Amino acid sequence: MPPGITAVDVAERAMRFRDAYVPKLAGARAYKGSHGGKIGIVGGSSTYSGAPYFAARAATQCGADLVHVFTSEKCAPVIKGYGGDVVAHASWEDGASAAFDAERAKARGGTDMRAWTSRMDGIVFGPGLGDRSPFFTAAEN
Repeated sequence: MPPGITAVDVAERAMRFRDAYVPKLAGARAYKGSHGGKIGIVGGSSTYSGAPYFAARAATQCGADLVHVFTSEKCAPVIKGYGGDVVAHASWEDGASAAFDAERAKARGGTDMRAWTSRMDGIVFGPGLGDRSPFFTAAEN
């Protein structure tokens, strides 16, 4: 340490910095998602895996505590490989011609998107779905 500065001075400055800039948490009732919210991103395909990931990264950089990406089976491992700050769920088969089916997703070991989205504070729908998405083809029929 520089001359004239004691460990007590450094500790006191650190405490003042902490009190001024670190937000107070809710204590024992705090949990992941209780401060910045939980966001769900529905999107992605084997062609467009970056779009839902970057939408999720933008949500985390804006303050969301927890971001879930619901995407196709082929896209989920790719998004998981980008980094660990986003939770990726394989929720439908890529290129499927039918609409999303929760029972079929569970039978394949996928994620029931409807059960998860009820827990979200906000949902972004569409980044990287493309025009061949089962969500769009089901709406046309």
